[in-house]
Amino acid sequence: MQLSTVCVSEFVVMADVSLHQLYAKIREDDDFAAVLRTLMEDVASKVDFSHVKSCVAIGTHHGEREIDFTRRLLPNLKSFVAVERDPEAVEVLRANLQKGVLPGVETSAVEVLVQSWSGPDEPVDAVLMLNVMNGITPVDRTALIRKLMTQ
Repeated sequence: MQLSTVCVSEFVVMADVSLHQLYAKIREDDDFAAVLRTLMEDVASKVDFSHVKSCVAIGTHHGEREIDFTRRLLPNLKSFVAVERDPEAVEVLRANLQKGVLPGVETSAVEVLVQSWSGPDEPVDAVLMLNVMNGITPVDRTALIRKLMTQ
């Protein structure tokens, strides 16, 4: 995957800007969405996710990629929970979910640092972590996976 370089000076200028706005700037210059679409097509041709009825998505930011993933690969989804730490991103995500971007799916967005999240209320069939694992320490990553597996 080729990601364009964002000039360091842009980050310095944006130091007083929210995480949501900073992330939006970074995403202007990357090709992750195109790469993800290609990967989704490949996965869709090889894996049957029709059994997945519930999904938790962690570190979603505003959820665009996770929503694309669920619409494309999880045709029988009934429940979708997004876990995101940034309040502005959660606000955008909730607004998108209220617009019905996942028709027939019960949706919610939780604003919490994943390390502080208590885990899903009930077991889920799938967990999406499309772009979050690099931001979690190995110790917290292990704890998160254990939490998800025991719920």
